[in-house]
Amino acid sequence: MLLAFPVVCLISFHFSVHIRNLFFACCYSLHLPIINAAFDPHRLKLFSSLKSITSANPELRRLGLIRIVEIGAGPGANLKYYPENSRVICVDPNPYFKTYFLRNQKEFPNVKVEQCILGVGEDLNTIPDDSIDVVVATFLLCSVSDVEQVLREIKRVLVPGGNYYFLEHVLAPPGTWRNIIQRAINPIWSYVMAGCNLSRDNRRAIQSAGFAAVSITSLDVNSPIIYLKLLIRPQIMGTATKGL
Repeated sequence: MLLAFPVVCLISFHFSVHIRNLFFACCYSLHLPIINAAFDPHRLKLFSSLKSITSANPELRRLGLIRIVEIGAGPGANLKYYPENSRVICVDPNPYFKTYFLRNQKEFPNVKVEQCILGVGEDLNTIPDDSIDVVVATFLLCSVSDVEQVLREIKRVLVPGGNYYFLEHVLAPPGTWRNIIQRAINPIWSYVMAGCNLSRDNRRAIQSAGFAAVSITSLDVNSPIIYLKLLIRPQIMGTATKGL
């Protein structure tokens, strides 16, 4: 009997994680058309330079291809922005996004998805050092366990001179009402929304991660979705380049 209670608690917690991941995948995918409408112009601008990238891999370069790793691929919201010569490896820890991802993938048959890895950005051990032309991560750093480790892994897998493309929401400026609300609601929000944190300073994390060059644009994208309107603001987007 003494062992029964902790066992029941562990089982309940285990299934609650699955339920939260399922809820997050369904909620995010349901709102994806509205989210895309709000961020489409900015993503188009962010990813426009992908077409000009030449692969560091001789074989891919000969074929006119580039290799992209997307961490936190989710339902595949970024597939529409990738050039047709892309070869993509997707990484995501939430298995419940798979159905939505496969549905979106069918709409972009010219973007070849080489592999879908069920895993986290902190451990990209199946991807060799200095092997990836581009790493993409949008709305990722808010929900990872270790921001600095994810950025280290991004730098590790990028080829010298390779680029990390990012779009993230960040903590509102100190002293603003949004900053106060973000900090107050963050524990509950993070629990319900699969680990998403409202109170992280992702701008500073990227700037201090040791990239050779970082270009950041500040955004304040509005949306009719109430939680985006009130909580997921402001945002940043940009690129960070690995040194040669």
